[in-house]
Amino acid sequence: MGPGDPGALKPGLPHLQAGELAALAMCRHSGVSVVLTDDLAARQAAKKLALVPVGSIGVILRAALEGLVTRADARLLLQRLGRTTLFTTPALLEAAIRSLGPLD
Repeated sequence: MGPGDPGALKPGLPHLQAGELAALAMCRHSGVSVVLTDDLAARQAAKKLALVPVGSIGVILRAALEGLVTRADARLLLQRLGRTTLFTTPALLEAAIRSLGPLD
């Protein structure tokens, strides 16, 4: 097993699926400190591995911060995200929307 092999992480993280293990292994092997995931177990594992987990909400907020989308579009995306199968709480989505500040 090489350093980027997901199997190397499996003994310490048996609760993760193959795709999550592969993403974590790839980040560690390539020196990338951020892993994109909405899976709670993968987020917890990333933190144990000194990686920074970022989910869909974080990606949308960062896109707005960087000017890649308008705050109005980010607000719409977050509202739509609340109607998907993504497990989140209304309070978290509302906090994310509030963090965008007033619309232009």
